[in-house]
Amino acid sequence: MEVVAVKAGDGLTGTIKRGMSPGLAGIHNELYYMEKTIMLFGDAKVFVASIVKELRALVHH
Repeated sequence: MEVVAVKAGDGLTGTIKRGMSPGLAGIHNELYYMEKTIMLFGDAKVFVASIVKELRALVHH
């Protein structure tokens, strides 16, 4: 399952996926091919934990 985040205002969309496969439904998501989509490939749990760690470090400085 992918994780998708949308930032209002600039139309930027970010998603975390393990790969480019269409998934269980077998349907390709057009969102992934749009110009303003950022894709991170890997385990979403690991990515989110890393991002949270970095944000906490920024707050404590």
